[in-house]
Amino acid sequence: MGLDTTELIMEIEDNFNIKIPNKEIHEIFTVQDIYDVVLLHTNKNLETEIKPVINALISEKSGVHVNAIRPTADIVKDLGLS
Repeated sequence: MGLDTTELIMEIEDNFNIKIPNKEIHEIFTVQDIYDVVLLHTNKNLETEIKPVINALISEKSGVHVNAIRPTADIVKDLGLS
């Protein structure tokens, strides 16, 4: 996991006030993986509270337009995060 992805995870943890265990962080490869981990650690609604925030954070980090971010997108290969 590169610096960009590490920073993204830290921002997600701060934003949702959660701590994602290292074991789970190392299993994150796609945007859907991020959604699933955050959903596991919060009681927030996936569609209205999790996806919009995560997509905005990913867009900010990657430069990919928020509407182009797909759950199946690989964080490194498709979104260019290291």
